[in-house]
Amino acid sequence: MPVNYGLYNSINTATFASAAQLDFCGIQKVVDAVGIRNGLDGTPVNMHQLGNLLGAIGVSPLNMASAFATFANNGQYCAPRALQAVSAADGSQLPVPEASCREAVKPDVARGMNYVLQDVLKRGSGVYINPKIPSQIPVAAKTGTSNNNGATWVVGYTTGLATASFFGDALEGQQRAGQNVTNGRPGQRHPAGHNPVRSPQSSPSATVPGRRGTKGRGCNKRREGRGASDVAAGFRRP
Repeated sequence: MPVNYGLYNSINTATFASAAQLDFCGIQKVVDAVGIRNGLDGTPVNMHQLGNLLGAIGVSPLNMASAFATFANNGQYCAPRALQAVSAADGSQLPVPEASCREAVKPDVARGMNYVLQDVLKRGSGVYINPKIPSQIPVAAKTGTSNNNGATWVVGYTTGLATASFFGDALEGQQRAGQNVTNGRPGQRHPAGHNPVRSPQSSPSATVPGRRGTKGRGCNKRREGRGASDVAAGFRRP
């Protein structure tokens, strides 16, 4: 099985087989570098525990959006911040925290990830996700589910924008099954994994500094043409 096939189809055995050929300390270094932390107490995620290769530790959607934004940003990780600008009543600008960015992964690694994760939505585990992004817009994603779909994730990104959507019961330890639940119109049932899943509009997102990408642009509006930055970041031409 090719490694890319295992990744975009979310085949767990492929993940373990790939990890077995790598340095676990190197895996830990990348996880730490892109800011993935325990969602309850902010402690590092121990990647030497095999279950964490698949995502056994609870994390926050904001952490995941920021981590995947690293790939869209050519390997540069930027810590999330709540404010980009604040204006006073007289129009003057008030100080806000500056962006804190650093190189987390090598640019070639980020581009390789971008290349493979585009197939998640085209022919992999996210092929049934709707609505579809227009084909001329480069977009990559990764899905994730726990047993019985007690937790269902979709993290997606394009140049300048990354989002993370979580569906589950965060208050009850995600023990309740997420299959055959009512979603959308009253009485309309969607067995998880077999029907379209719409990402909630309130999903946390991370905007990549230095790249164009704001709400209403990139994923929601049609963009004519593709810039050289998209190709350089590993996104394929349609």
